[in-house]
Order: sequence, then C-alpha cells, then structure tokens
Amino acid sequence: MPNLDYLIENHSLGATCSFILFIVMLINYKHLLYNQAKGGTGYITLFCVMVFYSLFYVRGEVGDVYTSMITYYEYFSGVDTDFLHFEPIYFKLMDLIPYGYIYWRLAVWGSAALILLLAIKKMGCNIYLATIFMCYYCIPLAFYYQRVSLGFALLLLGLYFFLRWKETSNKKSLILSVLLFMFCALFHRSMPLYITIMFLSIYIPINKRNWLIYLILLPILLYSIDALANAFLSQSEELYDAGINYMDSTTRHAERNFNGKLFEFMKWGPYAAITYYALYDYIKHPKQFTLTEKSLLLFGTIMYTASIILTNKTSDMFLGKMMVQSTFPMTLFLTLYFKNRRHTVACRLFTTAISVSYVLQLIFSGF
Repeated sequence: MPNLDYLIENHSLGATCSFILFIVMLINYKHLLYNQAKGGTGYITLFCVMVFYSLFYVRGEVGDVYTSMITYYEYFSGVDTDFLHFEPIYFKLMDLIPYGYIYWRLAVWGSAALILLLAIKKMGCNIYLATIFMCYYCIPLAFYYQRVSLGFALLLLGLYFFLRWKETSNKKSLILSVLLFMFCALFHRSMPLYITIMFLSIYIPINKRNWLIYLILLPILLYSIDALANAFLSQSEELYDAGINYMDSTTRHAERNFNGKLFEFMKWGPYAAITYYALYDYIKHPKQFTLTEKSLLLFGTIMYTASIILTNKTSDMFLGKMMVQSTFPMTLFLTLYFKNRRHTVACRLFTTAISVSYVLQLIFSGF
C-alpha cells in the first residue's frame, strides 16, 4: 500500500477540513431553529466529516497529531515501548497496520467515529442537531486529534447500555455495558477516572433541596478528581512533553494579545453559559429531564468545572485536556436538550451566540 503520510502536512487539505465543517453546519442550521425543518445531512456525512477532519486537519507542528506520528515511527524504528507513551493496545494495532501512520490513524479514528455515531443513534439524538454540535464543538476541539476519542466512544456506548439496564433490568444490556467499560479502559490511561465520574453523574441525586450541600462538598470532589488524575495517569516524561505541546498550541492565542483572549472567550463563553444554565434548569425542573440527559449533563459539567477550577495542580496538563474532552458527553446532551427546547429563550440565545461566535472565529483565525 502506498505511504500517504505526506498528506498530513498538506495545508490546503487542512483548510478544506474547516470549509467542510462550515458547509455541513450551514446545511443543518435550520434544525436549530425549527422543530419540523426538512432536509439536512445524515449519519454517513457526519462519519465522513469526522474521519476526514481527523486525518488531515493539523494546526501547527505541535500537539497530539504530530506526537502520535513520531511515536508511530519510533515504534517501527525499534524504540522500546517502555519509552513511548501509548497504551499497549495501540502498538498491537500498529503491528496489524504497518503500512503507514495515516492508515493506522484511519483505523483508530474511523472506529471511534463509528462507535460514537452508534451511541448517538442509540440515545435517540437528532442526527441534524448532533451534526451541528459535533462540528462546532466535539470534532474541532477534541475528537480529531486525541486518541482518547476511541475510549470515550466506547464509554458513551457503554453508558447507553447501562442506563438501558437500569430502566429495563435487561441483563444483556448490563453485560454489554460492563464489557464496554472494561474495553474502553484499554485505550487511554485516563478512562478509569472518566468511568468514575460517569457513575457519579448517574447516581448523584441533585435537586432544589440538596444542591447547596453539593456546592459545599465541591472542593472535596474536585480534590478527589485531581488525586485520581495523578493516580491513574502516572505520566512519563514523554507524555508530559506531549501535554506541554498541547497546552502551548491551545493557549498561545490567549497568551498573545487581547484578540487571542477574545478568541478563547468566543469559543468557550457560549459553552459555559449553556452548560450551567442547563444545570440550573435541571435543578429547578428535574422531572423534565430523562436519566440519559441528567447523566450526560452532570458528566460534562463535572469535567468542565474541574478543568476550570483545578489549575496549577500537578495534573494541570491533563485537566487542560479534560476541558475539551467534556465536549464528548456535552455534545450528546445538547443534542437531546435542544430536541424539544429550541423555542426557549435560553436556547435561542445560545443559537445566536454560537452563530455570531463562529463567524467571528472564522474572521480571526482565517479558517
């Protein structure tokens, strides 16, 4: 098979990726406004977008895309896996796919896309809304470059089967969920932490009467997350360096000047606003939320809150990634949340905010 790794450095393909995201969101945009909107793209289009973007969009020569490529070729050059920061299962996949980094990447991220789309379908998400939120948040912020994507896809599918077991007592669903939880832990050392947070999100009984108690206990919860992050990750020097590259690439806009800080605010401001408004809405009207919506909301909120508050900790690099990784559960939640709430003032404001924000981001970044 021909080696196609040179395509990763093709900047015109990177620009094409951004343009495709814009066009696909534009085609589906009317579904953010109207319940009975017609037309739009489907699962096949979203799958193709996820895979194409993951293969060819590279922002500078830093971050996980280049780090993974270096690791791939170091492995085949004979470097001992003890000095490489990937989980063992990825080296097994490399042995099965020795034809070039892009083929290995296609197998990993293609599998992640298929499984995540299966979770989206199983949870009853509107594919048009899912496409919009995936293209706006999850794909460009987390999915396309982090190898944890495959682990998260398996975790979210496992969450679906676990919640199905809780609602129907179907033992097959319980067995499937346990197998998926065990399997997802193979794909990233942080998955045991996320499994823990996921179970907290399912079983925490938050409502108008006890929310203040949880607010008081928040420091303990966040400290526990920080401690668990250090316990599960046990980072090597190579992983730390990779994390520093990631932090540098994602924060240099904010550190450079006022425009950079504005860029970061445009990206995360609407996300934070809808996250905490939805949490307020759930506390006020818990019966209007399904168990799936509640679990996804708390899952994403805990991750996002931890990433904001726990700064200057030994796990700070990991927590920086946790912020963008919170878009995995929150994307699915927003899809379900908007499904029957498009007409509310909060959702209208959010729709306007992300629309204006996206246009401004395109202007500031030049795609």
